[in-house]
Amino acid sequence: MSVQEKKDTDFAAEEGKIGLKERFQNYLKKLLQDREYQKDLIKRILVTLFGFFLIGVSHVMSLNSDLGMNAIGSLNVGVSKHTPLTIGQASQVITAAIIIANLFFKIYPALGTLMDMFFVGFFLDLVMSWNVIPIPSTFAGRMVLMIASIFVLAAGIGIYMNTHLGSGPRDGLMLGLHQKYHFKIRNIRIAMDAITLLLAYVLGGPIGIGTVALTFGLGYILERTLKAFTYPF
Repeated sequence: MSVQEKKDTDFAAEEGKIGLKERFQNYLKKLLQDREYQKDLIKRILVTLFGFFLIGVSHVMSLNSDLGMNAIGSLNVGVSKHTPLTIGQASQVITAAIIIANLFFKIYPALGTLMDMFFVGFFLDLVMSWNVIPIPSTFAGRMVLMIASIFVLAAGIGIYMNTHLGSGPRDGLMLGLHQKYHFKIRNIRIAMDAITLLLAYVLGGPIGIGTVALTFGLGYILERTLKAFTYPF
């Protein structure tokens, strides 16, 4: 483990022991007193935003494949069908609800968690408005787009999680279970996605062969992207 990785690990461990107010005070203190930290934080924020952008792109790719989305994406679509919310806005509301629920278990949001709450949904709606990702007319084309979306999603998650600004609420829970109980990340992800899929199915979210591929394939690829995308890259 490098010196920087040890600092990140120690800081993350310490952050997990304190409340939201103390965490904010720690960030503010570092921002005001440490110029190197300021520069590094800006870099980490930009890299994290790129990771969120890739996640937004992957959701649109999956949606346009018309073969089913990943669990949370399907739930977002299901919620948007029954509310005035766009798919991106549904993502923001659901993420906010998970963050609030996590507070009852003393799982406090970090900067990256709050960024996840807003920017994944923002980029999802933005990419959809650009209308640049094609809707394939053949089954083979839809399969290629769906498979590609898995790798783009795993890359996006791997990039933003390795900046150590804090995980998304679901990803934070996934890592927490992995670190505490040593369950394999792919098995934790599959269990979480299965529960989310049940809710998505009830709400009429897009579920299909792509959903199955994402549910069982993402965790396997994610284990590798978490190792491959180590900040600084």
